[in-house]
Amino acid sequence: MDPRRNVLIHMLLYDPFRIYLHSHNHVSPLSGGQEVSAYEGQDEGDIWKVLCLEKNDKKWTRENKVRLLHEISGKYLSGSARHIFRNPIPGQIEISGTDSVGADEVWTATEGIYFPDSTMVEE
Repeated sequence: MDPRRNVLIHMLLYDPFRIYLHSHNHVSPLSGGQEVSAYEGQDEGDIWKVLCLEKNDKKWTRENKVRLLHEISGKYLSGSARHIFRNPIPGQIEISGTDSVGADEVWTATEGIYFPDSTMVEE
């Protein structure tokens, strides 16, 4: 079953530092998935599809469950307590890209600034 009902395409910016959620073709150190990082520049590695999981969701809003799919690689953004760093920040969970689709790939936004998106694409 394809979980994509409503698809929004975004570049996700962490505004205080002006860096984007980015992925590229490198292996992540703990899970062996695709490395995900923050990147100052802008390129095709910054583009993510936001997949709304509830069939009635037409927009990504606060508290809605979504999956983030990397546009170039087709990997889902994933985070799991099974992959925790000891250094440099003890207890930090590795975030990586994966082919899996499960609970570790479901995200909700609880904070941030939300803007209307007039470019929604439905698949």
